[in-house]
Amino acid sequence: MAQLARGSDGFGREIVLGLVVEQPSNCYQLDRRLAERFGSASYSEGTARHAMGRLLERGYVRSAGGADARMAAGRGIRGRATVYEATQTGVDRFTEWMWASGSTPPVREELHAKIALCRPGDLPRMVEVVREAEIVCTGKFEGLNWRLRSRRRVLDPEDFRARMSFVVSTGDQAWWENRIKWLQRVRTVLEDECNRYQPESRSRTVIRQMG
Repeated sequence: MAQLARGSDGFGREIVLGLVVEQPSNCYQLDRRLAERFGSASYSEGTARHAMGRLLERGYVRSAGGADARMAAGRGIRGRATVYEATQTGVDRFTEWMWASGSTPPVREELHAKIALCRPGDLPRMVEVVREAEIVCTGKFEGLNWRLRSRRRVLDPEDFRARMSFVVSTGDQAWWENRIKWLQRVRTVLEDECNRYQPESRSRTVIRQMG
């Protein structure tokens, strides 16, 4: 039975490590590959550079030299930026993370925190915040659907990496769809709570009870 990964560096760092295991790269190239392969995660520019510091500290990567650097350059990596390769320790660490059981993720999203901490007087504005998030997610979902339809038409059945990337994108599609449904449910609950805590609503309830 797989064990939980020890000392996880965080999801972003593990992915950067996996990309380096896959192919020696510099940070610019890694940021591009993050955007291409994991676009829905919205990694910010510079994610690879920030991750690389910790990966270097832990001995998971090192500066590539000689044939490795020339090979990476031949794959489209230009300029004087340092090219990194995975050490054996890094390969072992990535393999451990790859096959470890996933722990239950914490409730850590900003919107979750805002909802948990809002007060009755915050409810009208919170309804609008959730509605705005719903609109944004719907736009992302529709854009992803369009890209998936386009990719499906030209998908090369012999290109393994492209097929795996397509599978990930279908998972993103399901995630966004479920996210929209969750936001719709949350907005409905918040609207009900908003009506419950409105002074006028409470007054009408008292009058009906007295009558």
